Amino acid sequence: MRNLFGVLAALMVLGLILNYWAIILLVVGVVLAGMGLVAGISKLWEQYRDQADKRHARYSALAARAETEHQWYLEGDPRGIYGAYPPADPDATPTSRQLPPTMKQWREQRRQ
Repeated sequence: MRNLFGVLAALMVLGLILNYWAIILLVVGVVLAGMGLVAGISKLWEQYRDQADKRHARYSALAARAETEHQWYLEGDPRGIYGAYPPADPDATPTSRQLPPTMKQWREQRRQ
């Protein structure tokens, strides 16, 4: 008798699946799409947080450098005004060579 109920239950479930296969397929598709959407949103959120952490670190380094240069300025150190980029020395000799005014002169210099 127990086997008969098992067989009847299996036949009933099979009949429901065959009768409502389109609805079952739709529900499974919606559930899978929802799971994919949640996974995609969580990945995007993780990328956003990583970028925010990098931005925060960059701004913190900038603030630390500004504070250091401010302290140098208060102490009278010229690095406090110009930071890592001091102005060029106008009395220094130029390190780059001057280009000739014409192409002909340039070719002649190259041949020498």
